[in-house]
Amino acid sequence: MQTYAPGKEILNLCPSESSEGCLILDLQLQDTTGIELYKKLSERGVRLPFIMLSGVGGVEDATTAMRLGAVDYLQKPIVAKTILPVVRRAFRIDRERKERVRRV
Repeated sequence: MQTYAPGKEILNLCPSESSEGCLILDLQLQDTTGIELYKKLSERGVRLPFIMLSGVGGVEDATTAMRLGAVDYLQKPIVAKTILPVVRRAFRIDRERKERVRRV
């Protein structure tokens, strides 16, 4: 597991296409939004599944995140029994996508 503080930090340490896992992004970051960060990562070719977290977001933010392909949009506070199944699903989605790419 790798953690990043400000959103711009993850842009500088951009995960590679071979990275496995998922991104867990907060809607409200110190220097950007999770949605804007995901858009920038996507532009750089990062295809990791992502989960959006928010303590303040509303329906519009949730809709935007889901349209961008979020595995889920979870409201804070988050508890393990809520997020762990979502993270497992994101890892499964990542493995399945990579397997499809390998077959092509």
